[in-house]
Amino acid sequence: MFQRILFPTDFSEHTRRAMDCISGLPEISEIILLHVLDTTNIFSSSTWGTQEEHARVLLKNDMAVFATMVPHVSSCLEVGHSGNISGCISQVAEREKVDLLVMSAGSMGYIKGLHLGSVTFALIHDSPVNQLIMRHRVIEDLHGDRYEKFCPLILSKVLIPVDLSPHSLEAVRILSEIPGIGKIILIHVIPWDSNSKVVDARLSQAFIIIEQFCGELRKKGVETQGDVLIGDPVPTIIRYADEEDVSVICVVPVKKSRVMEMIHGSFTCDLAGKTTRPVLILKDLI
Repeated sequence: MFQRILFPTDFSEHTRRAMDCISGLPEISEIILLHVLDTTNIFSSSTWGTQEEHARVLLKNDMAVFATMVPHVSSCLEVGHSGNISGCISQVAEREKVDLLVMSAGSMGYIKGLHLGSVTFALIHDSPVNQLIMRHRVIEDLHGDRYEKFCPLILSKVLIPVDLSPHSLEAVRILSEIPGIGKIILIHVIPWDSNSKVVDARLSQAFIIIEQFCGELRKKGVETQGDVLIGDPVPTIIRYADEEDVSVICVVPVKKSRVMEMIHGSFTCDLAGKTTRPVLILKDLI
């Protein structure tokens, strides 16, 4: 499913740790290393030449590391004009027709920010490419059981929040057909409402839909679990993910207008910024 991967790097210690993880993802055939030079940090032609030369050396060193782990490794050095790093990454991802963009959010370079950082935030909002977000809290202690769960076994126990729309359920159906997929856990969260009758009605209907869909997947031999909870969606999903000790949270974004994004914020960015688990964002699945 994710054979061709783009991995933006700023050469920080954090992204180097993430390298060990993505090399363990299943069925990888190629990794493309990308470094973006930010022109806003270039003050002279001599500085530019030094930074470019240094970046090429570091890319070559990282390629040598990956060469022992995956069949094919290549690198790309690009220029992010006027600080448009996210736009540059998105263009490379589409140009190279990658299956997955892996973001090591929380590194010391251009990906760092208060939550996810402006680059990761922009890519989640604007890039049409599938993304795997590995925050610094996910991989800062990545060894032993944690490495097994979040890297080669990242699809062993997948939590998928669904809104019960045909779009989200079809994405789950496609995901369930991936070779080697483990247990799928569906969760639907109903926000609090002062009208208990409204909540009860939605709760009953949601349980029926979830159970019917889980039954369909079980008939295909997929281990499936479903649950419906009441509460604030993001903290409820994060708490449930921790209780179930899932290997990844898989999100299928619902396309909304820019105005709606500004008013309500982004559920996906909020979730990816607060959870301590990897978040897989499926934008190009259906």
